[in-house]
Amino acid sequence: MESENEGMRDQRERAKSYLAEKFGIGSAFVRVPTLSKILGLAPPTIYASIREGRFCMPHRHLGSVPVVKMDDLAEWYCQAGERPRPKPESDGEAVARSLARKHRERENADLLVAEVFAEMGLSRHRRRPPRAGAL
Repeated sequence: MESENEGMRDQRERAKSYLAEKFGIGSAFVRVPTLSKILGLAPPTIYASIREGRFCMPHRHLGSVPVVKMDDLAEWYCQAGERPRPKPESDGEAVARSLARKHRERENADLLVAEVFAEMGLSRHRRRPPRAGAL
């Protein structure tokens, strides 16, 4: 059991050395642009998956900057072949999610406008009186 733990530790250390050398990582934390190169994903994709809580490894924020601890990246890298890969989102699912988000945003804007009109004592659907001289 102890030799197994030692073997895992060695594997993680080799992975850390490899990643540090290949991607120029000189710190204990890895930022999104470097993760993008390692994972082969665009930075906006990584930011979105972090924001939506579905990012593939543990992460934290240093101030407002999301980062992954080098140890966690090495652990993930060592286990990458052991776990099933998630099914990529289809174009239809992505479009549906985008449309649902836009619909929610529009509803929120409509509610906000209605609240402001109510506070001002105006009705949103009230017709304006005709201008003087208009037919």
